[in-house]
This record gives sequence, C-alpha cells and structure tokens, in this order.
Amino acid sequence: MRYATLLLCAALTSYAHAVSTQTLLDQGQADLQKGNYNGAIRMFSQAVVHHKDSATYFLLGYAHYQRGFRAGVPASPADTNDVKEAVKAYTTALKLDPKLSGVRQPHVLYYGLGLSYETLSNPTEALKAYKKAMTAAPHDPLMPLYAARLRYQLAETTACAANLQLALMRARQTQQEETVVDILNNDSQFSAMMNNPANQRVVEETVSASAVALNISNTDDGFGLRDAISDRARASLADPKVTDKITQGDGAFSTRNWDEAATAYQQALSRDKHLHSLPVAAQAAINQKIGVCYNSLNRPNEAVPALERALKIAPFSAEAHYQMALAHATAGRSDAALKALKDTFFTAATDAERRRYRLLIKTDHHFATLRARADFRELLLGPLDSQISFLYK
Repeated sequence: MRYATLLLCAALTSYAHAVSTQTLLDQGQADLQKGNYNGAIRMFSQAVVHHKDSATYFLLGYAHYQRGFRAGVPASPADTNDVKEAVKAYTTALKLDPKLSGVRQPHVLYYGLGLSYETLSNPTEALKAYKKAMTAAPHDPLMPLYAARLRYQLAETTACAANLQLALMRARQTQQEETVVDILNNDSQFSAMMNNPANQRVVEETVSASAVALNISNTDDGFGLRDAISDRARASLADPKVTDKITQGDGAFSTRNWDEAATAYQQALSRDKHLHSLPVAAQAAINQKIGVCYNSLNRPNEAVPALERALKIAPFSAEAHYQMALAHATAGRSDAALKALKDTFFTAATDAERRRYRLLIKTDHHFATLRARADFRELLLGPLDSQISFLYK
C-alpha cells in the first residue's frame, strides 16, 4: 500500500510539472508576442528547469536574442550578455537534438546564432551558422545576404559575390527581388559591401539576368513550350558584327534550322570573346539556345558544355536545368538527368512554372527510361513546394 502511494505521489508530481511547464511556455510565448522579453526570459528560464528539451532551450535563446538585438544589428555593447545567453541556449538546444526535430523553423536558430557569433567577434562560427541557415531555409534570400556581408568583412570577395548572387536569385524565386535590392541600397548594414564596385556589378548583372526571359516563354510561336525562349537578352549590344550573327541565329532558330542557328550563335560568341560587348545575361541566353539547338539535333554531348556555360552565369535558370536534364537523359545518364530535373523544380520561380515543367516531363519521350524509377515518380507526384508556419512543433 505504501509503495502504491509513493507511485501515485510521483505520478501526480510529474503531472503537475508537465502542467506547470506548459503554462510557463504558453505565458512565455504570449510575452514574446507582446515584446515583453523580460517576462518571456523569466518564463522560459523556469520552464527549462523542469523540461530540458531542445524546443524549450530554443525559445529561451530566441527571447535572449530578441532582447539583445532589440535596438538593431549589430547589438550594442550593453546587450552583449543577452547575446552570450542566446548562444548558450541555442548551442544547448543543438546538443540535446542536433537535428532540431522539435523546432519547426531551424533556420531561425541558425540565423540568430550567426548574428550572435558575429557580435561576439567569432566569424568562423558565424559562417558555420549561416551556412546551416541557408541549408535549412533553401528559399530565403536573407540567409545568404548576411553571409555575403560577413564574407565581405573578412575580405573573401569571391565568396561574398557568390552569396550575394544566391540571395538575389532566391529573391527572384520568391518574388522578393525588389525588396532585397531595396535592403541592399538603403540598409546601413550593407552599405560598406555595396560601396564596392564589384558587388554593385553583381547586383546589376544578376537583376539583369533575371529580367531576361531565360525560362519558357508564353509566346505563341507554334513550336511548343520547349523551344520558346525570349530574345530580349540581345538588347543594347555594342558591336554590329556580333548583333548580325545573333540576328542570323534567331532567324534560323525561329524556323527550326537548328544546325545553322547553333553555328551562328557560336560565331557571335567567338567574335565577342575579345570585344566584350555582350552583357553576361545575353551570353547566358545564347549559350542556352545553343543547348536547345543541340538537344533538338539529338546531339546531347554537344548540348551539355553550352548549358554548363549558361548555368555558370545564370545558375537559377530553370529552363537551362531542364535542357540539361534532356541532354543527360538522351545520353543515357539517368542519375545526372534526375539531378537536373530536381534543379529545374528548385529554380522555377512560381508554382505555375513548376506545373508547366511537370507536364513537359510527363510527356517528353526523352524521359521514358526514367519512368520506371521510384525517385522519378516521386519527383513528379511530390508537392510543388513546402511551407513552414510556426517556430516549434
């Protein structure tokens, strides 16, 4: 009887702690929403005493992070203690659950950790955190933007430019390009980085490339979606010899004279090699068209180098990835074709565009050899996108 009583008491104590912890968590989140960070920290600090799990430590870290950076980025020296406490809570959450399975938006933790490490003059750990944030939120343009800023401070100019371009491309995907450009031009955090002429060129060229219709056009040219690519990339060319060859190529392209079109486009690029009159966006579009020509001629091994050049300039061109998938599939390289198809869906700017590619993939005979693969069927049947709405599960 005494043993049963002890068990009952233990169970009641455990239940009381569970109820108490949930009450603390609920109150803490209510305080967070009101901007009462002192109250939130008090609630979450009590909660971790009874419930030492990753999600609870995440909330505690998030509350310290919000209070530490309430005056903006970077945090003021007076708020350094909060920044240290945020790092302590976040790293504890990661130790308890490296996969952060209880946190619905892991990138929020990694982003806060990156800013905190920057404030504490630990750029190595900050970069690690930003990299994980970029992986955890593959569509968010702000994650690579902060990484670019830190890379610039570390004089890593090439990596800075790559992160900056990635941020702008992600912004295009999510229809936030105007917002991100406005941040770059007006937020003092990025003023030093954007005073650099090389970074200014990255923004100008990336925005220009995204404006070029590298993706499938809606023009009614009677050739079907696969071959309909806009010609706007050749605007404002300086050298008439280059322009003439592009015009010749476009004429052949429009009549499906693929061999003549490819030859003319290659001559245009060859003539421009020393003139440098073509904008990079135009170079990408022309190389992409060369890839289309060779795919249409059933010469996939000649299409691949042209498409690689296009993707080197415009890595988020969904149409170039799709053409690359066609080339690899035609050449019998199934794994490479599947990877290119995944990249096609990832880089497509809208759900409508993804649906269009899905229809093309289902009906194009070049992908017949892939249709027996489970991962190919999963790619076609899977959701177009995934969205996350809450901080923790």
